[in-house]
Amino acid sequence: IKNSFFFICIRNPNDVVNSSIRTHEKFEKINNVNNLFSEEMNELCHFEFGSNRIGLVERSDCKNEYEYYLKHWIYIHNLILNNYLNTNNVYLLSYDKFILNPKKTYSIIEKKLNIKSSISVDRFIDKKVKIKNFSSEKKFPNNETKSIYDHLKKFFIN
Repeated sequence: IKNSFFFICIRNPNDVVNSSIRTHEKFEKINNVNNLFSEEMNELCHFEFGSNRIGLVERSDCKNEYEYYLKHWIYIHNLILNNYLNTNNVYLLSYDKFILNPKKTYSIIEKKLNIKSSISVDRFIDKKVKIKNFSSEKKFPNNETKSIYDHLKKFFIN
């Protein structure tokens, strides 16, 4: 791990929570049609969504799915704030800036890793990265999430 680099993409909590709920609901629907789906997710150690969900927070303490995934966001992002920002191999990326200008973000990553730029990566970005339904407007569910996000964004490298 000493010679490793970690890039963590930070996204607005409201967007993460809503996306997590949609994904959880999709996993539940797939599981209702495909009996092996849960087993496949177990093999992949994919426990954050669906009928085999194992959480980092207690589900019974939450009124609804939104609150459940919001508590997850708070837990994970506090973990990042308190444990990973004082290392020289963990870098935070703004999801919004990455989506709005993926080539610039990738260029920053290349410099951090001291690697040459790649024409094939540029072509891939041009061909595959499409912005859909993106809004740079920030909605924060509460003051705690806004405070965490604001603190984290001071460490964004892009």
